[in-house]
Amino acid sequence: MKNLSLVMKLQAVVFAAYALAFVLLPDFTLDTVFGWSGVDLFWPRGVGVAFVGLAWLAYNVATNIESRVDLVWPLWAVPALYVVVFVWMRAADSYQGTDAFWWTSIVVTGAFTLAIGWFRMAAERSAV
Repeated sequence: MKNLSLVMKLQAVVFAAYALAFVLLPDFTLDTVFGWSGVDLFWPRGVGVAFVGLAWLAYNVATNIESRVDLVWPLWAVPALYVVVFVWMRAADSYQGTDAFWWTSIVVTGAFTLAIGWFRMAAERSAV
């Protein structure tokens, strides 16, 4: 459980970093770095606000992991679904952002998906 808690706290920090980036970066930075020129920037800002709540939830679950272990799988599903969306967008050739952002997103979310899933299953096996 200790490793699971640590990974989930790290995930919460990354969620908070995503949130701050999407909410606080100026419009020209979102256009330049992420390649979202011409995109209504309301959507990235809205995603940033959602990441604030997700970061808060993930951190609270991680600090009370023994009593909130029921929320681990839903928090595992978030990065897992992001990986699916990122891969689907690339496969459908509908991704318009930069390659650096795409690869960073795949590596980070994929790593958290694997780590949380692995440590959650390990915690289940050790509890039995």
